Amino acid sequence: MGIIVVMPTEPLTAEIMNVAVKPEFQDQYLGSRLIQFVVDYFNEDPDFTALTIKTGTTSFKQLYLYQKLGFRCSEILADYFKNPEIYPNDIYENKMLLRDAILLKRALKV
Repeated sequence: MGIIVVMPTEPLTAEIMNVAVKPEFQDQYLGSRLIQFVVDYFNEDPDFTALTIKTGTTSFKQLYLYQKLGFRCSEILADYFKNPEIYPNDIYENKMLLRDAILLKRALKV
């Protein structure tokens, strides 16, 4: 139905690398529950003080969800999706060329 992948990326910070819910199970709050599970889990871990997540600047639905769950825009990663070794083909989302990523961050133990 859904999956979430998280890994430590720097001291005191873990990044949500991927959140995916099968299309037939979307819009049933599964993504929200997966993310909230991760927030709750890392809130209990004294080795972490923040969570981050990246998404495209054209990912409107995802940006809304992450901000609703307490993540704040922290940084714009210009041309993040224009690396041909990782993304050999242009990506279009919401009828727009995806170029930049937004890094969102949420403090833990708040």
